[in-house]
Amino acid sequence: MAVPVLFVATFIWFPESPYWLATQGRDEEAKKAIGFFKGDVDLSAELEIVKNNIGTDELKINWRDFLLLGKLRNRRALLIVMVLVLGQQFSGNFGTMQYLEKVFQQSNIGIEPHVATIIVMAVSLVFGALSTATVEKAGRRSLLIVSSFGCAVTHIVLGTYFLLEYMHVDMTSINLLPVVDVVAFAIVYQVGMGTMTNILVGELFPPSVKAIAGAIATVFDSVVGFVVMITFDPIMEHYGSKVSYLIYGTSCFVLFIFVFAYVPETKGRTFGQIQDILGTLRPFRVSSDLSCCAGPCTTRPDKPKAQEA
Repeated sequence: MAVPVLFVATFIWFPESPYWLATQGRDEEAKKAIGFFKGDVDLSAELEIVKNNIGTDELKINWRDFLLLGKLRNRRALLIVMVLVLGQQFSGNFGTMQYLEKVFQQSNIGIEPHVATIIVMAVSLVFGALSTATVEKAGRRSLLIVSSFGCAVTHIVLGTYFLLEYMHVDMTSINLLPVVDVVAFAIVYQVGMGTMTNILVGELFPPSVKAIAGAIATVFDSVVGFVVMITFDPIMEHYGSKVSYLIYGTSCFVLFIFVFAYVPETKGRTFGQIQDILGTLRPFRVSSDLSCCAGPCTTRPDKPKAQEA
């Protein structure tokens, strides 16, 4: 109970969203909030960008807003987010962490399974916190690429280990490999796949669609997560850990290809620039799409040049 109490005690001082404050006509408070979130910037200019990106009723959700998801840029943004959610769940993270002790019990790892579980959880917690410090330096796309590829490699290595063990190959000399591998998985998962999806929901959609898209992503995440959780144990019981982790490794590799082909970099870009990128997005041409905004963008942030379909 101490954690939520501490959260309330600290978060109560957190400023309101600049977008919401702008819709209420509370410009000075909006400037202070922008200063809190973005640091030393031109507050008046940033407030104008906020106002240009929203209308007076922009944050009031109505049924017509659902139709906005049919627009080209929003469709592409929703596709990106939904595939990331799917990849996040089929990365095997939640199933692995829930059944971690059971996974270690199936293999002679040389240390107590509950001790190995504590080590993995501690590493996951530390790197989950550190990921917030790396996201602005490394960028969203690059972290997702590294994370999805790293998760694929670690799962395939672990699946191969269990497969060789199933084939009665002597693995005594590397019996700590499952622990080291799961620790590596926890690290690469937390620095990218574990955090980037929620960030992109906030950056790819306009304010009028953001809440709806976030709700859809959350429901989809819960449904897929439920399916993964109820199938993890039966697959392990009937086919063994080898099949589970080879499936998860394949899923992560498919996600890696998708991220490389479709997911744009949003780091350091205005909402208008991101919308321009989404409007001209082509498979495996993300780098060229980004080049138009690598320097000063010739298009006004509030008026993307790409036309909606």
